[in-house]
Amino acid sequence: MASTCSRTLRRPCRALWSTLCWGCALSLGWEVAFCGSRPGMAEEMANMATTRKAANGFMFFNMQGSETEKFVVGKIFPLVKDLPNDFSALDWQPLDARGTRYFNAMDPTCAKYYAAAKLDSWPPTRQDEWKSRGGRDSKVDVDFLEFAPPTLPLKLRAGTVDVALLQPSAATDMGKKLYRQIFRETARVLKRKGQFLVFTSRSERLPDTSQNYFEIDDAEKGGDGVTYYLLTRKARKKKKKKVQDDKDEIQQPRQKVLGFTLNELEDALED
Repeated sequence: MASTCSRTLRRPCRALWSTLCWGCALSLGWEVAFCGSRPGMAEEMANMATTRKAANGFMFFNMQGSETEKFVVGKIFPLVKDLPNDFSALDWQPLDARGTRYFNAMDPTCAKYYAAAKLDSWPPTRQDEWKSRGGRDSKVDVDFLEFAPPTLPLKLRAGTVDVALLQPSAATDMGKKLYRQIFRETARVLKRKGQFLVFTSRSERLPDTSQNYFEIDDAEKGGDGVTYYLLTRKARKKKKKKVQDDKDEIQQPRQKVLGFTLNELEDALED
């Protein structure tokens, strides 16, 4: 009953938002046709197209969660605009498929979305349920991955993911131990200078392990008890070859006395 009411209320809201976006676009088009273009107009029209695309299916699910979701997408959208086309995204312990819409709302398309979670999170029935919740973007290819270190790392090669995300409540859902361990694994699969968007509750802090693999580029507290961190992967340290002194590398043979080495004479004297 509740879901039916939610869908009923959401449809007119979507229609109103779409009408407003199209109205603004038509207004800009009218200005171009009859008044000529002006500096910055092309950028405004591009932003309007992006806004219409992002608004398609982005009306918030309930009033209580709207502030959190607005805060989250407000941080994701500017970052996505700078990603390459057909990028890949990693989402840790996502409750539903809304992350596919977050990453595929901008002009660069998300070609691959990895839903990573703790062990036994993705039986076939759970995968089907997950896809049906949160308004999944069907254009995005989804892979389900499980993570249980040290025996079960993510089935991804190092340096293959463009961006990673930890949504609000995900840290609590995966547990404190796994929460500490995902930063090393995220750094492994991210590309060079890849970024990790972390959203936590006010009571949760970044674990010490995060400092080993990431730099904090930005941090902000939302008005609804959510804290945001933008982390950039540190450069991987190259293993340095140990250089030994020449005296250690080159062992000089010990001199012989009367046909015996000094070691042999010392052993004979001890006997």
